[in-house]
Amino acid sequence: MLGPALPAAVVAWVVAAASLVPHHALTGVHGYDGHGYDDGVYLGAAVRLLHGQLPYLDQDLLHPPGVVWLGLPFAALGELAGGSAALAAARVLTVLVAGVNVLLAGAAVRSAGRLAVFVTAGLLALTPASYAATQTFLLEPYAACCGLAALAVLGTRAGDVAPRGRVLLAGGLLGLAVAFKLFGVLVVLGVVLGLLPRWRQMLHCCLGVVAGFALPTLPLAVLDPSRFVHDVVVAQLGRADRGRGPGLHDRLSVVLGLDTVAAPSDRGAWVLAALVAVTLAGLTVQVVRRRLSRMHVVVVVVGAAVFTGMAQQPQFFDHYAYVVAAFVVLPVGWGAAALVDAAGLRWLSAAVAVAVAVVAAACLLVPGAVTRSADYTRASADPAALIRHYVPSGSCVVTDVPTMLLVADRLDGPRSCDVPLDPFGTWFTEDDLSPPGSPPPYEEGFVEDWLGWFQTADYAVLSVEHSNYVPWSPELQGWFDRHYVLVGSGPRTYVYYRVPGD
Repeated sequence: MLGPALPAAVVAWVVAAASLVPHHALTGVHGYDGHGYDDGVYLGAAVRLLHGQLPYLDQDLLHPPGVVWLGLPFAALGELAGGSAALAAARVLTVLVAGVNVLLAGAAVRSAGRLAVFVTAGLLALTPASYAATQTFLLEPYAACCGLAALAVLGTRAGDVAPRGRVLLAGGLLGLAVAFKLFGVLVVLGVVLGLLPRWRQMLHCCLGVVAGFALPTLPLAVLDPSRFVHDVVVAQLGRADRGRGPGLHDRLSVVLGLDTVAAPSDRGAWVLAALVAVTLAGLTVQVVRRRLSRMHVVVVVVGAAVFTGMAQQPQFFDHYAYVVAAFVVLPVGWGAAALVDAAGLRWLSAAVAVAVAVVAAACLLVPGAVTRSADYTRASADPAALIRHYVPSGSCVVTDVPTMLLVADRLDGPRSCDVPLDPFGTWFTEDDLSPPGSPPPYEEGFVEDWLGWFQTADYAVLSVEHSNYVPWSPELQGWFDRHYVLVGSGPRTYVYYRVPGD
């Protein structure tokens, strides 16, 4: 049944892999404008865990720890082959997951027939938003993978809900999605509401969710529960940069891929209306024909929950759109197949018509998808040689972009090296939830924290001379200038050495 999804999966693999073609895109830093930051935090947390530094207890981590466990094998590879090899392997895995998610999207709607599988997989593969998070080791593809796998496991070929064991497994996968990113809660909410009023199935699903979330989370969260709650829940919900994200029209353009074809931002509302119309028409037809299946209801509710939740999210980055696209295509593909079936078209005729439409869409969207995929990595660089030249292995190093240290194999400081892995995140956890670059005055304790980190470190590696990820109060700036000297520099790389005895 997944045969119709294979061509779309191949497209996803090719387009996602294209982002790793630019020089240094596979093994280097994906630029210094925010695109080259998060992967260093996620894989760096696994590297530090391998060296005995625990998330939440020893360092801040603003997400549940699912990504840390996933990163451990790559961290171990990095011990043998270097951080660049570890990062490259993690990026290749993410590319593979991009295609796997297309197959899983098709599997989630397989009970609606081959046409639904074809349309759903094609929509996900052709949407430029599907490549907003597949260029490196980010959370969204893995959270979506777990959620899509849960829906595929939850449903039967007849469109009903599977037996208890598979419901528990589906719940476990949903819990694992939440353990990667809290956005997974939206998928959980959609599934549970879609199962109403089947209380026993809802209970089994919720039990699976609890187990799937607790298994990777509790071993680390239980060591400092209050810090875990503060980092993952309080800091994320209360961060002061919420509300700075793009408006709904702009978000629609990103989610629907219209920003890659120079379409007016308000065009997104019309495209969304068309997708909703297809979904609702498909639902109506199935109700009238008495063919509405429980899984059809579930995927519609999940798509609505994810879209509504993300639309209400005050803060929005491009890679968030990946999760929206992955679940919104499900009810659209199902609805389109239901309309074709109700029209009495033969499958072959319908397939030819849809194939023509897909080719037309591909001509319009694939260039934008390739462009978006490559945009995130076009400014890639590799500062590893410069950093290794000046910073001895085993040194304690503080930085504003952890990926720089990761590719240079300089995240291997001693356990006593109490410096932040996520300097961006420290603003939310330590400076009264203010975003980086906020104007002074800064929290006195936050400035003192940075002073302590500079005093602890042997070296500082910054991407700009006065990074706005550091709260440069006059006192802190003065202390840094007196105690650190610039020993080496290159494009977007500045290596400072702390003078001995200071």
